[in-house]
Amino acid sequence: MSLLQDALNALLSIHIERGFRSEDLNPCLAEAEFRAAASWFPFQIRHEIRELYAWHNGNRELFNQQEYFGFGDEVFFSIDDARAEYEAMLGCWGDLPEINEELGFDFRTGFPFAGLHGSYLLVNPQNGEIHRLFCGAEKKAESLEALVRLSAAKIEI
Repeated sequence: MSLLQDALNALLSIHIERGFRSEDLNPCLAEAEFRAAASWFPFQIRHEIRELYAWHNGNRELFNQQEYFGFGDEVFFSIDDARAEYEAMLGCWGDLPEINEELGFDFRTGFPFAGLHGSYLLVNPQNGEIHRLFCGAEKKAESLEALVRLSAAKIEI
């Protein structure tokens, strides 16, 4: 098991202690299933995202559950929800060069794996950093694993 999957399992345990039901996560996607399901994304997808969806395919229902698995305030999207949210993100943010300057990369190339009410967590395709896009842009973590560990630490406080 990888360090990312270890961190995800630890975060899941904390969520379960607080009332989340693990059956509210979709099962994992095999590599071929992921490639087919994510074929809508027009850019290269980093290995961390493939590993995330090999662990689980997001929450079963977006916004219809009492408790959600997520990273801080953002909900973990299924691959289908990621597609819908990517399209909404493009419609909302359009072509804003100032956002790309804040992020340090073209936001359209970042895979949106989590979010909530117009907020999106994106992976920088160049270096794996996690950024939040919402009323501007901010760096959240050096990596997906670091984001998962930060999320767990915030819940435990």
